[in-house]
Amino acid sequence: MSPFVGRLVDKGWSRAPRSLWFRILGGFLALLSLNHWMLIAFVIPVFTDLGAAPPVAVLATSIIGPTQVVGRLVLMRLDERNTNWRTLMLCLTGILVGVVALRLAVSCLASVRRKR
Repeated sequence: MSPFVGRLVDKGWSRAPRSLWFRILGGFLALLSLNHWMLIAFVIPVFTDLGAAPPVAVLATSIIGPTQVVGRLVLMRLDERNTNWRTLMLCLTGILVGVVALRLAVSCLASVRRKR
């Protein structure tokens, strides 16, 4: 065994998989992965079924990831001035704006589909 691995084992890395917090973190990361898979696997067919061209559906889906990163960067920037309550309210407001934006997008796509 290399000295590096020996130091990791001595620090408790061998006990990590048996830890409850390790399993909770693993479960959380698995849910994030499932969410990402769902976006990629289901959002593109939903957009194409609503009448969007496949390149437009791929473009709309590809914008989802970078916007999440921008949102996290904004939250990190505001973190020192905001409390947890304000951050929660900001997130809930963002969710509400997202729902309204998706509803408007679906309405627009449905009206385009009806015109065909």
